[in-house]
Amino acid sequence: MRLLGVSGDDYRPPAPVGQFERIPLYRRVAAGLFGVDLERPFVRGEIGPRAGTETESSVEPKGTLTRDRSTRASDTFLPFSKGTPEESEYREPPLVPEILGTSSSEISEDGGYSGPEIVGPTRALFPFPFGHAAVWQAAAACVFVLVLTLGGISITLSRQPSGEVKPYGPGLSVDTPLAKGDCVSVRWPGAPFDGEPELRLVNCLGQEVYGQVMGTVSAATATEARLTGRGRCEQLTEETRKKLADVRSYAAVPTRAGFEAAGRRTACLLLDARGKPLFGPIGEHRPLGMRFSDTATMQKRDCLDRVSDNEAELVSCSGPHREQVLGFHRMSPGTTLAEARGRATEACQKHEPPSDYGYDPKLYTSSSWVGNSAWSSGTHSVVCTAVRKDGGTMGEGEP
Repeated sequence: MRLLGVSGDDYRPPAPVGQFERIPLYRRVAAGLFGVDLERPFVRGEIGPRAGTETESSVEPKGTLTRDRSTRASDTFLPFSKGTPEESEYREPPLVPEILGTSSSEISEDGGYSGPEIVGPTRALFPFPFGHAAVWQAAAACVFVLVLTLGGISITLSRQPSGEVKPYGPGLSVDTPLAKGDCVSVRWPGAPFDGEPELRLVNCLGQEVYGQVMGTVSAATATEARLTGRGRCEQLTEETRKKLADVRSYAAVPTRAGFEAAGRRTACLLLDARGKPLFGPIGEHRPLGMRFSDTATMQKRDCLDRVSDNEAELVSCSGPHREQVLGFHRMSPGTTLAEARGRATEACQKHEPPSDYGYDPKLYTSSSWVGNSAWSSGTHSVVCTAVRKDGGTMGEGEP
C-alpha cells in the first residue's frame, strides 16, 4: 500500500525540530536517578540514530530500525512497502508511524509536494529491564513529585524564624513562656472567658493587673497538655480561689507548634471572674508590707494593719496586727457604694460573725472593708474582718 500523493522518489526527510528532543523535567530526573545518558542527539520523527552520531559498532535497542534516514519511506516502514522486507532486517514487529499534516510552507520548491510529514512514535528515553517504560517513567515522576513536596515543606519550616513561634498561639499575644508569679493585663474579644484573651505582661504592683500566674503544669505531649491542662490548673489554683472573693481559673495551654517554646508547660492563672482589674498580686505572691488600693486581692486569713479608713497594709500573722480577714458578704444588688460603707460592718456582724471562726465574742467584734471594684464589677462584695473591741492589737495564735 502506498501513501496517497507520495512517491518513493519524492520523499524527503522532515526538517529536524532541534538538536535534541525536548525532554520533560521528570524524565530528566528519572534518567539521573537510573544513571542514563541523555546527551545523544534525538530528532523528532527519527527512528533510530541520526547519521554520523553513532559508530558502526553502536548497539541499537531491540526493536529499533537501523536504516539511514535517506532510505525511502516505502522501503523503511513495513506498512507502506509494496514488497516484503527480508526477515533479517527486522527483529520486532514494525512500528506504526504517526501521520501529521503538512502545511503549504513545507512544500519543496524544486521537488514538488513532499506529502505529509511522517513522525515516528516517541521513543523511550532508556530501556527498562522490567515492564513497560511508561510505567517506570510514571513511577519515577511520582517519586520526583514526592521529593519536591517534602523538600518544599522542609525548606519552609527551616526558613521560619524560631522567634515567630508563640507559646500559646497568636491569640494570647505572649511571646515568651509564662512563669509562676507573672502578672498580666487581659483584654477579652467578647464576654469574659469567651474565646482567647489578649494577654500582656505588666508590673504586679501596678493598676493594670487583671490576673496572675499561680503556677505551671508539665505534659509529655501537646495533646496531653490540651486534654489535661485545664483540669490540672483547676486543681492547682483551688486553694487560693477559695480564699478570694470573685476569681476564676484560666489555663494558658500551649499550641502544638508552640509546645516546645512554652517549655512543655501549661500556665495556670487566676483572673477576675468579671473581667475586671485586680489591682495587685494574688496569694503568696503578695509581699508583706504591700498596701491594698482595693479589696479585690484581699483573701481569707490575711492579717492587716489599718493605715487609714481607705488603706490597709498586709502584715505577718505571726506578729502584732490590728485585724484579720474572715470572709466576704454580698450586699443586696440595690445597695449603692455609699450605702455599703455605712452598712457593711453591721452586715458582716450578722452574716460573718467572728464567733463563727473561734473568736471570743466578749473580746472581738466585726469590721469591714469596701472597695470600688466590687461595685464596678457588680459583685457588691464587702470584706469582713475581726478586730478587738478594745482597739488593741492581736498577736500570733489569736484566736
